[in-house]
This record gives sequence, C-alpha cells and structure tokens, in this order.
Amino acid sequence: MSRWYRAPEVILTYPFYGQAADIWSLGCILAEMLACSAVYSSQGSFDNKKRYLFTGDSCFPISPRAGSKAEPGKVSEEDQILKICRRLGNLNEKSYSFIYDSTIEEYMGNVVERT
Repeated sequence: MSRWYRAPEVILTYPFYGQAADIWSLGCILAEMLACSAVYSSQGSFDNKKRYLFTGDSCFPISPRAGSKAEPGKVSEEDQILKICRRLGNLNEKSYSFIYDSTIEEYMGNVVERT
C-alpha cells in the first residue's frame, strides 16, 4: 500500500486495525479521483500537483523514505501523520488513545503540538 493512502492506525503500528483502514485508503483514492474529474480539472485554478490529500515522505516509525531528512523520533514537516493531522485538525490525546507504545505516544504528542 502506498504511504499516501495508509490509515493513521496503520502508520502508528496499531496491531488490531481492520476494514476501517481499507475504507480510509479507498476514501483517499476516491477523493483524488474526484479532484481530477473534468468538473474540477477544467477550471483555470486546477493544480495537478495539489490533487493528492496527504503527500508525506516518511511514516514514523514504520517507513522513513530513503534519503528523507527526517531524524528518528523527531517530527519532520514531511511526516505523513503530521500531514494527516494538519488536514483533519482538532486533535487531542483522545484522538490517539489507542496507542499502547510509549515511544509512539510521545511522538504523537509532538505531532499534536505542531498542528
């Protein structure tokens, strides 16, 4: 699965994710398809480079991109979960209460501070 379509629980290594993660991915793809449909792409303001919802280049902790400037344990401006959180907004500790790993919980605390 492409990094850009991973659900937050997959990115954050939650071991019990299910169909909701697949629905997330499908929703991202459908939103991008709609954004590129003739209705939108024929408008003068359409920017093909902005059609993707969440274009991060690393997914702490599971897959930093080779050559990424992200430092382990630090929140990069290009981190996938940061891009998702900024778009969705209004996060708090309850938003990521499913996390059981203290390293990831600390990381998410840093993400929330930056959103």
